[in-house]
Amino acid sequence: MKILFYNWVQFDNKEKAGGGVSVYIKNLIEYFTNNTDYEVYFLGSGNKYNPLVDHPYIAKSKNVFGKKCNTYEVINSDVFGPLGNLCWDLDRYLNDTSTTDVMEQFIRQHGPFDIIHIQNIGGFGQNFLKMKEKFPNTKFVFDLHNYNCFCMNSYLFNHEKQEMCLDNHNGQDCLTCYLHKEPSDKLYKNRVKLYWSEHLLDKLIYKFSHGFKNLYKNDYKKYYVTKYKNCKCNAESYVKFRGNNVKYINENFDLILAVSKKVKEVAVNYGLDANKIKVSYIGTKFAEVAKPPKEYDSNKKFKIAYLGYANVLKGFFFLINALSSIPEDIAKNIDLVFAAKGAKEKYVKNKLSHFNSVEIINGYTHDNIQDILEDVTLGVVPVLWDDNLPQVAIEMVSNGIPILCSDFGGASELSSSELFKFKGGDVEDFKIKLTHLIQNPQSLSEYWKGHNGLMTMDKHVQILTAMYKEILDNENESGENK
Repeated sequence: MKILFYNWVQFDNKEKAGGGVSVYIKNLIEYFTNNTDYEVYFLGSGNKYNPLVDHPYIAKSKNVFGKKCNTYEVINSDVFGPLGNLCWDLDRYLNDTSTTDVMEQFIRQHGPFDIIHIQNIGGFGQNFLKMKEKFPNTKFVFDLHNYNCFCMNSYLFNHEKQEMCLDNHNGQDCLTCYLHKEPSDKLYKNRVKLYWSEHLLDKLIYKFSHGFKNLYKNDYKKYYVTKYKNCKCNAESYVKFRGNNVKYINENFDLILAVSKKVKEVAVNYGLDANKIKVSYIGTKFAEVAKPPKEYDSNKKFKIAYLGYANVLKGFFFLINALSSIPEDIAKNIDLVFAAKGAKEKYVKNKLSHFNSVEIINGYTHDNIQDILEDVTLGVVPVLWDDNLPQVAIEMVSNGIPILCSDFGGASELSSSELFKFKGGDVEDFKIKLTHLIQNPQSLSEYWKGHNGLMTMDKHVQILTAMYKEILDNENESGENK
């Protein structure tokens, strides 16, 4: 089998861009290259820019797996990645042909591929979603790691109203959700620096031929602003964005993967073909080293943990507000730890001063997560959007810690017990569920009775490979392979 994976940024980039999706792709490719004879390729686009050239082109890149994996990048894509960077210039995504053309050339040169697996929209134009028309014998797979085929910010969350976006009013709400102005030359500057970090000779050539004065501003305006000066972004553009994405994916993709049941539900509601969508919980290395469920120690304080970012989307401020209203007679026996990047320590401790202790850590890494969670009794995942399947949920569960989750997104699907699920954004329901678990710690064991285990990479790849083979074996009405 010959497989091409696509994402806007390479899976092993030093900046760790791409978050959990990059981690997943890296794990997936590592498994395929070590355990199968599949020929694996990766293509990225929209992350690196060479000021010596004024058009998109393909370049081979290095990767952590060496010759086991063939990695390439589109340099100078006319579509910045990730997709949210185009909120000011959506028509560029809608109308791109140049980046799509070089990607088509790449597929012709290095194919034919049995499977082309798209992990994210971003770095290419909308026409790329119709590539099946050019390669009818290739099977196309689309992964719903987020909602970027429906929403520019990927979250289906209205940033202006600070609430779930259930209706964008024909694109009108999209115009105020993000700031629609030309981004500064800093974005281009950073992407040039990324390119130069791997191509020092090109940097020196540019220096001696152009000098560095006003480099980013002048080149950016010349190529990326002047070239697209007539582009506009209006409500109609957003209607076309969502409508065409759904249409092209339905018409051209053979398989759509949803990382949770909730994601499939959302996708079907927005028009993706339910017959093509299969739920595929992603594999994680954490499942291979998962710890047994922790036993509650009545001699220690009940300790609650929040991991992630201190932002509205992740429910951080919702959680602080909800915890602040927990009665003091309960709170005084509870310890709290927030490993939350960007959290304001003074603000949090002032709001939660009636708890026994409050610890603030500026985020977490895989190096310190074990120490953070050592004495934790219960994790909380209070997201305010349909978060597909938060990595923090998997990480806490793999450490033997049950989690109390909002019913938004897929985190609550890790256990069927209703004791550990509250209505998203509902303070009172959260308090009822949390108070019950605090006052009845023996109930913590119910989480594991409803838990079916985490998905290992081995099991995930077996399932994914079976789905690949199923669509490869499918025959169309004429009896010929699609």
